[in-house]
Amino acid sequence: MKNVLAFVHDVIIAEVPKDKIGIDATLGNGHDTLFLSRHLKTVFAFDIQADAIETAKRNRHLENRDNVRLIRDSHVNMAVYVAANIGVIMFNFGYLPGGDKTITTSADTSLEAVQVALEVVDDDGLVTLVFYPGHPEGKREVTMLLPYLENLDSKTYSVMKYHTVNRESAPFAVIIKKHGG
Repeated sequence: MKNVLAFVHDVIIAEVPKDKIGIDATLGNGHDTLFLSRHLKTVFAFDIQADAIETAKRNRHLENRDNVRLIRDSHVNMAVYVAANIGVIMFNFGYLPGGDKTITTSADTSLEAVQVALEVVDDDGLVTLVFYPGHPEGKREVTMLLPYLENLDSKTYSVMKYHTVNRESAPFAVIIKKHGG
């Protein structure tokens, strides 16, 4: 069985044309950015932490990728940097692996960023979200974002959840497809 990130990656490969732009809304150590850079025309990756940007710059797999733009800013501001031809926007909530675990994404800005993402992603594009309910802010993100996602207009968005049902705080994914207009 695939873990949530592998599942999300497979869906992106199957659904998003290679000539599209991808946004990694939560850069972290750059693994999703690298994945997107191998499959899409251009990738914009956001993180508020200087450590995340520096770690990604030192990643030997990312350093020679001329289709990647690393941006030290909140994912809430993604539309300032790119607002067209966006095939996918990935969110991998939580904290920087190997970093300070007290610095996490926050439910308030995560909700705001998802709202921005749903506006700017192209018709037939995807917004993917990976949640980590095993820590307090992760639980808060789930509590705040899931009801919002469950109430999205089904004429405009299809929303799917991929999760392990026998592990209460296991990470899980939500994939949103924006329907063409």
